[in-house]
Amino acid sequence: MKKRYIIEDARKHLAEQINGIEGIERTAMQENLVKNTKGLSAVIPKDNDGYCTVYKMDCADGLGLMTVYQVYPGIQLIYNDFEATGCEWEGTLGKNILEINHCREGREGSKLLSGSCLYLGEGDMSIHTMDNCASEMAFPLKHYRGISVVINLELVSEYPPQTLAESGIDILEFKEKFCADGNCFIMRAKDEIEHIFSELYSVPDCLQKPYFKLKVQELLLFLCMVDVTKEKQREMYTSPQVEIVKEIHKKLISNLQERFTIEELSKEYLILNYSWHYKNL
Repeated sequence: MKKRYIIEDARKHLAEQINGIEGIERTAMQENLVKNTKGLSAVIPKDNDGYCTVYKMDCADGLGLMTVYQVYPGIQLIYNDFEATGCEWEGTLGKNILEINHCREGREGSKLLSGSCLYLGEGDMSIHTMDNCASEMAFPLKHYRGISVVINLELVSEYPPQTLAESGIDILEFKEKFCADGNCFIMRAKDEIEHIFSELYSVPDCLQKPYFKLKVQELLLFLCMVDVTKEKQREMYTSPQVEIVKEIHKKLISNLQERFTIEELSKEYLILNYSWHYKNL
């Protein structure tokens, strides 16, 4: 399958592609969502069937590639590969669009509207509505590889995959289950997550379409069984905490010959010794 790279305004067009699903004519959307998305088809080159689009993200200090697959009407699977410390978005995304992120390598951070910051480590998974994040992603290790599954809840509710329809699962309930009151759900690395996502990183091109369909349905069925009250959440950080850690990091790498004790840094930055648990940032 031939893939074409998109250079200009990639961030804006990707937001339009994700958010513009609701504007597609009902008679055509079951066949090809991307091709009929308003403001996209006349600007962005892609495969003839609109199944795969590769976005080149020009970051301030590096490069990112986001490979978007239209798996089902209203469901996109995105491979994220970044060699940069951050990437900014353009465009506003809807409140009924759910994003599921899995971190394979590196670390990924984003800021919620509440001001809290979440960071994913290797093997972690997060779920949030896409209108709940600021327009910037951070990659503290300047390297990130992961997968996102983006779900338009209203569209999938109207046109659910067969297995989802047969199960009787109401996809609209996922928002209240995982993102009630504007919260973000984070699941630490565990075998169940690894089983679902690990195989997606090495799928032969000839098997992608059927395999992606199976794995997306498996993910949704798995999430239906998750008891959020029993899952140990990764800690959320406030913006001031994140900025302090960044300042300490700059200080430590500015002169590698000079050593600082935890006590010295604690006094300088007014951090209690027992608070030195920000290794996930």
